[in-house]
Amino acid sequence: MKKNLLRWYFALGLSGLTACQEAPTTQQHCYAHYSDEDTISLSLRITSSAVTGYIRYNAGPDRNQGRIQGQMHGDTLLASYRLEINGQLSQTAAPVAFLRQSNGFVEGFGDIKESEGLFTFKTREAIWFDPNRVLTPVVCSEVAAPSQQ
Repeated sequence: MKKNLLRWYFALGLSGLTACQEAPTTQQHCYAHYSDEDTISLSLRITSSAVTGYIRYNAGPDRNQGRIQGQMHGDTLLASYRLEINGQLSQTAAPVAFLRQSNGFVEGFGDIKESEGLFTFKTREAIWFDPNRVLTPVVCSEVAAPSQQ
């Protein structure tokens, strides 16, 4: 009887430990790349492997900005980028990729395919990460999305 009671308390204690696990925390990280040709700014919110955020591309007179949503796959962020025009998100999303390194994120490029209105990279293995497009950590207020300002 005493053994069964101890087992029951032990099992109850273990179930209490698993029930009290902390909820995943959301971390905000911001990055930017500055060159004579262009500027890229990236604001990310990371919860476990899920990533949401805001990206802004400025290349001469061309300026594009929008929201990204994706997943971390090891050290690689694969996400969809939806262009924002006059505060409205486009219906079409383009794939974006970034490789996390010790000094920030490196932007990736690759061939894209379309299937049933969804654009993705043809293969993850063929994504090329440009060593000249490194986004380094910055203070988030420098790259805040319009809704965060």
